[in-house]
Amino acid sequence: MTVPNDAHCCPFCVPSDPRVVLRGDDVIRVVLAKGPLLPGHLLITTISHVAAFKGVDTPTRRALFAERDRIDTAFRSVYGHPALFFEHGVGAQRALTADLHCTHAHHNALPVPFGAAALDGVVERLCVSGLSPMLMTGDEAQDWYTTAAADDYYYVGDLSRHYRIDYAAAPPRRLFRRVLAGLLELTAPDAVTWETCSTPPWTDPRTAHLGAIVRQPPKGSIWGGA
Repeated sequence: MTVPNDAHCCPFCVPSDPRVVLRGDDVIRVVLAKGPLLPGHLLITTISHVAAFKGVDTPTRRALFAERDRIDTAFRSVYGHPALFFEHGVGAQRALTADLHCTHAHHNALPVPFGAAALDGVVERLCVSGLSPMLMTGDEAQDWYTTAAADDYYYVGDLSRHYRIDYAAAPPRRLFRRVLAGLLELTAPDAVTWETCSTPPWTDPRTAHLGAIVRQPPKGSIWGGA
């Protein structure tokens, strides 16, 4: 799923400011999201310029899931909330031609209030919108992520529940930002359109604490070693 055509101007290949990077290694990087929906909004990105996490090599996939555990621990410590994750994966064919801001894999992580009820609320709102999120077990999610995406997809979940939405055509953009903004009653103009946000994400006073915990090695992933 490598898409080198836009790598030279990709904000994830070359972060605009080193302060956005909390952690990085040979396969993944964790960065502060521009225009965060909530303080602590992070992105897990691939080092290689690929369009989606679905179908990446085994080391990258395992690193993603281990990073989720690390981030969930960090969020609980710093913000008192568990992590909610979502991804809009761009299909391989559309990645070559789509008019998108960035075709580089990025898995969103947010410390969302309400615990498990937040994921329930997201899924309910997606269903009301006419979509059909499909619940997966951890093993099923692992298997699903091993196969490259021909078409776009959405993923949303936490560390114990995983939902997928498969598309045969281009899905609506910023779907989860709109859903979460409504669920959390966020009314700022940049809650959905993150490009308009002018406040640097590292201004949250808890960023240093968050980064210190994210950089700690995981004690073990509940996803297992698939």
